[in-house]
Amino acid sequence: MNYLTRETLGYKPGLVYHYSNVGYCLLGHMIREVSGQDYPVYLQNHLLRPAGLTNSGFVGYDTLQDEGLGYAADGSVVERLPRRNIPAGGMDSTIDDMLALAQEFLAAYHGTMDGVLSPRTMR
Repeated sequence: MNYLTRETLGYKPGLVYHYSNVGYCLLGHMIREVSGQDYPVYLQNHLLRPAGLTNSGFVGYDTLQDEGLGYAADGSVVERLPRRNIPAGGMDSTIDDMLALAQEFLAAYHGTMDGVLSPRTMR
């Protein structure tokens, strides 16, 4: 948060749309202030685990079992770069977990009430 106090706006609010990592960092800060839990912990407790996403999480916070590797064009393994900007990045997942999350979204959209997301939230 101290870093953000030294930043300036690029445009007046509402004038230009531009994706902002800072916005997600502010979201993470608000979640921590309201819930008392860091963003990665909150997401694990309120979205990932309840949705059955057992191989998704944040590098440095969660123990990920089937962590993937990156590869260069020649097929050699690329060293993992340090992660930063949580909650704006740094989350890893598997294709199986992403499929489970997509199924969760579809179930909520079609009115299933026993999922993590309610149909009202989805709409």
